[in-house]
Amino acid sequence: MEIVIKKADLTTFICDLLVVNEFTGVKIPGGGTGAVDRVLGGLIQKFAKEEGFEGKEGQTLFFRTLGKI
Repeated sequence: MEIVIKKADLTTFICDLLVVNEFTGVKIPGGGTGAVDRVLGGLIQKFAKEEGFEGKEGQTLFFRTLGKI
């Protein structure tokens, strides 16, 4: 396994895994997370709501991008 960290446009970067952050109390993601959510048509917000994800310490939300990025 090769792990690479790069500074790039998250919405167009080709990779096998993309990690973004979300914080407790945030209703609408901003920054890089918000940009990815917009490209995904709101999937981050949708899946977070469905799974009860609140951005608390230790919480993780995994989902497929459904070919959108």
